[in-house]
Amino acid sequence: MMKARIALILDHPFYGTLALRLKMIADAEQSRGTASTDGTHLYYNPEWTEKLDKKEREGLIAHEVMHCALQHILRRQGRDPNLWNKACDYVINAQLKAQGFKLPEGGCFDDQYKDFTAEHTYNIMPIEPEDNQGGGSSPSWNFGGMSDALSDDASESQQAQAQQEWQVAVQQAANAAKMMGKMPMELERLLSDVLDPVIDWKTMLYKYIHVPVKDDYNWGRPNRRFLHAGIILPTLYSHAMGDVAVIVDTSGSIQQDELNQYAGEVSGVGEDTKPRKVHILYCDTRVHRHDEFEESDYPITMDAVGGGGTDMEPAFAEIAKFDVQPECIIVLTDMYLSTEHIDIPECDTLWISTGRTDAEVKFGEITKLNL
Repeated sequence: MMKARIALILDHPFYGTLALRLKMIADAEQSRGTASTDGTHLYYNPEWTEKLDKKEREGLIAHEVMHCALQHILRRQGRDPNLWNKACDYVINAQLKAQGFKLPEGGCFDDQYKDFTAEHTYNIMPIEPEDNQGGGSSPSWNFGGMSDALSDDASESQQAQAQQEWQVAVQQAANAAKMMGKMPMELERLLSDVLDPVIDWKTMLYKYIHVPVKDDYNWGRPNRRFLHAGIILPTLYSHAMGDVAVIVDTSGSIQQDELNQYAGEVSGVGEDTKPRKVHILYCDTRVHRHDEFEESDYPITMDAVGGGGTDMEPAFAEIAKFDVQPECIIVLTDMYLSTEHIDIPECDTLWISTGRTDAEVKFGEITKLNL
């Protein structure tokens, strides 16, 4: 393992430089049978690593380094540990494979996740039967586990310090690799989220459009997790989730291509979470139209109507009159507006900005829409 790290320093300086920050410890228990990292140590099972060839050990170390460089330990934020680790592995392994690394067999490989964030991969990847093994075990697909010691036990100040230290280390390692002419372009793009973080607005949609309550059995939708064993069982399924309200700023600054992308993502999230109804309100200084979509009406479409000034208060006022309080309100706007005169709604609000990034709102959260 030490020789593999030295080889990385010479051939892949970005990974080798960062690998020097991790103290290597041969420990079969802490390594979860293969290898793992907590942001400070790289634990490995010597009986397992001895069976790998030189290039596989290099790929293994690069894999663990990427968990740290991309701050996956700190980004988990309450997600299921096994599923989160699997999502992170998919992203890392696809990237390393594209860069020519050789990785140990048994990992999570799927090229479709190469350009995705771990958060987006977590939301869309299929759930297999072995995914429900509990947080402490190490499934066969996992050769690069993460220890949660840092994220679970550290204080907020310790987490912030660790995040800052790794950001500085990643920038320094990237600069060193560039000077040697050995910084892959794909890696540079992937690290931009760490060096210049931008909130993934698609992930934010999932946060606000909650997963529906599954409280009824449906034999028309067999449970796929048991089909491989020849067992047909029903799925838990219902339309228990309430309404979702979407306000579209049609003051003239929102273009049709933005509306098309936004409508597509709202449709995708809606198909996954199955709200009872999606309300689309087009507003500039007044509400010009109010469309309603149920599951049978998907995909959701949007088109600009209006073109005047910008005032979202009429849309919020109309939502307040709904017979059913929506689960959340999502606003697509350039954020050239004021929220001071808007009555704070009883539900969560997500502002998706197509323009300003320095805007302030008195309620809800803001995320940036990048086309």
